Amino acid sequence: MSILNVLNFAKPFDLFFRSFVVSCLCCLLLTPAIRAEQQESTTTAQAPATDAQNEQHDEPVFMPLTDVFVIEINEVNRVEFESALKEHLQYRLKKGEKNTWHIYTPVVGDKLNVYMMSSCCTNWDQLSDHKAWAKQAGTVEHWREKVLPFIVNTSHYYSRYDKQNSAWDSAKPVQYFAVETLKIAPGKGIQAREMIKQVSDAAKQIQWPLSWLWNYRVGGEAQVELVVGYESYADMMPPELSFYQALTEHLGTRDEAKALLERYGSSFSSSSYTIYVHRQSLSSPNSTPRY
Repeated sequence: MSILNVLNFAKPFDLFFRSFVVSCLCCLLLTPAIRAEQQESTTTAQAPATDAQNEQHDEPVFMPLTDVFVIEINEVNRVEFESALKEHLQYRLKKGEKNTWHIYTPVVGDKLNVYMMSSCCTNWDQLSDHKAWAKQAGTVEHWREKVLPFIVNTSHYYSRYDKQNSAWDSAKPVQYFAVETLKIAPGKGIQAREMIKQVSDAAKQIQWPLSWLWNYRVGGEAQVELVVGYESYADMMPPELSFYQALTEHLGTRDEAKALLERYGSSFSSSSYTIYVHRQSLSSPNSTPRY
């Protein structure tokens, strides 16, 4: 891939770093090719690995699962849907649900009639208990009666927060979440993880002033999400020194910076970008905005 193609492709990551737009380029469900890579890595891991091998194929450190629903509605039913959604979440609360649900809606993109519901944190060994509680509480029946009539389509998946490669400031007030969804190219699962680590390490070393995190999706196509938190639209203004310029200074030459970003860009086949706003009035009471 030529550097020009990388620069054109990298618009999503540019937006993630606020200035990549003009300067340089959210656990995943593996494709068969990536599964083969994972199996090969697992087989290799059975033998003692050297420090160099551990460093080269350093696995991301994941936090517990986040439960995510993406709901598409008919725009004409927005008021009715939001009213029904609030009623349903109140019902779950009265029935003793421990999960906290966050509601987000997009402010840019080609589908503004979408709502994202997410709840962190759970894990595989806790899903059965929650399912049993939901059955006893009758939440599915309540959802079907009150909310489902206003829904056009629903998708469900889990995501894992990659803490190792993220730099999320939990003390910073966040209202907007810029989300870049990157589809991992076939056979590039290991490379994608390596490049995410290298680019994230560089961002931390140059002390890039944004709050960001990586999410690996479980369900659907193999993809990873870059999420950047903003307090307001004004917070999205790019800094005077672009990330590419800062990266060049950090690595020493433009050629090194370009090579790093070219290899990063070749790890992904496509991308999409949107900005979500946290809807506090629709979310569980006392919920703190967190993607």
